[in-house]
Amino acid sequence: MKRAVKHLMLGAEAGSDWCVEKIKDYFLTGVCTKEEYTLAIRAHGACRDEMRSDSRDAAAKMFDELSRNNIKSTEDLKRLGSNTAAGARPAPPASGMKKRKHKKRAK
Repeated sequence: MKRAVKHLMLGAEAGSDWCVEKIKDYFLTGVCTKEEYTLAIRAHGACRDEMRSDSRDAAAKMFDELSRNNIKSTEDLKRLGSNTAAGARPAPPASGMKKRKHKKRAK
């Protein structure tokens, strides 16, 4: 079991929520110590803080807003208007775009 706890610790350090939950279960059943559990929580938090960025937070906020409005396609976004999602780029036109013809090179 100590080998499993060791691998779960590595997963927690990489930011896995599942690994932290498993270590918590192991702590509650007495398989791992309180020190191992607190170390896993601190390592997990440090990894999450390192991954946090303004652009990632903005993308998560936009995704939440789109999910709340049940927007699954560009047609839904057009139906509700482009101002529905803050910062969302308008969808490209579906028709009317001509394909560029490439000239063949002379040999």
